Amino acid sequence: LCFASCQNDDDNGKMEYAEDIIAAKITLSTDKASYKPGEMVSFIADKVFSNSLIRYTYLGKVIKEETLNATSWNWLPPSTDFQGYMVSIYQTNTDGTQTILGTVGIDVSSDWTKFPRYGFLSEFGNISESDRATVINNLKDYHINGIQFYDWQYRQHQPLAGTVSNPLPVWNDIINREVYGKTVSGYITQAHSKNMKAMFYNLAYGVLNDYDPNLITPQQFVYKDVNHNVKDKHELGWPFISNIYITDPANTAWQNYLAQKNDDVYKVYDFDGFHIDQLGDRGNVFRYDGTNADLKNAFPSFISAMKSANSNKKLVMNAVNQYGQKEMAAKELD
Repeated sequence: LCFASCQNDDDNGKMEYAEDIIAAKITLSTDKASYKPGEMVSFIADKVFSNSLIRYTYLGKVIKEETLNATSWNWLPPSTDFQGYMVSIYQTNTDGTQTILGTVGIDVSSDWTKFPRYGFLSEFGNISESDRATVINNLKDYHINGIQFYDWQYRQHQPLAGTVSNPLPVWNDIINREVYGKTVSGYITQAHSKNMKAMFYNLAYGVLNDYDPNLITPQQFVYKDVNHNVKDKHELGWPFISNIYITDPANTAWQNYLAQKNDDVYKVYDFDGFHIDQLGDRGNVFRYDGTNADLKNAFPSFISAMKSANSNKKLVMNAVNQYGQKEMAAKELD
């Protein structure tokens, strides 16, 4: 399980560079965002300068140096897992100093969650393969190794549009935008080709107003009152097609229901895992029986249930405003 929050560290550990020592004159890129141990790295430089050298280093220790003779070449990094390397192109000046012409980092890791660099996609209309490639290549150049597919789904309570045997080719999302199945699957395939993982987004506890009451019962929701008269909801105006009604993520029936819906997703789309979202502190909300829902302590149970249902898939949890983060961090989760 990965989750993160941030604070302003701008004043801590500032790095200063000596003038004229680093000169970004060559744009250097790799063919993938990360590499598995034993995998070859392919480089592309936009130009070559005479008397330029390539230097491969690990934590400042030089592994290898060679002359730069072409705009493309390959390098096989050491096979040690979870290592990062700096590749620099440089020239030595007449006074013995070095001018750095271009650099790029290499991540050699068998598991992307060791050093996660997370990005997201949020548009899934009728996008051509070449336009998708441009997007993925841009993310690749930032070394993004995990991608959240934000609001790709049909409904929060039914992420797959259609059925496993007959998935819909086009559907409308929560703000009534067209989503193309070929765009979703195309992005997944193209991301995988660059060693990026694809994570499908959904809430831990979201239900729209067109849910089936035979499958999602009143006992699965959380309420604003102890007498279960008013469901808790996240109110959304136009262009959203519905408010989002909140279920209890610790409710076993809800967990089983959503796990089955996730199974349907995995059978149609080759996602690598589930990016779990929440809506932060909901205030005082109650289960159907009138007890406090205590959502921040409900998330560990939900996460464990999702992992148990699909143990080969990764999970990411968004702790909105750090809500529930302490409780999740205290548990042994994925």
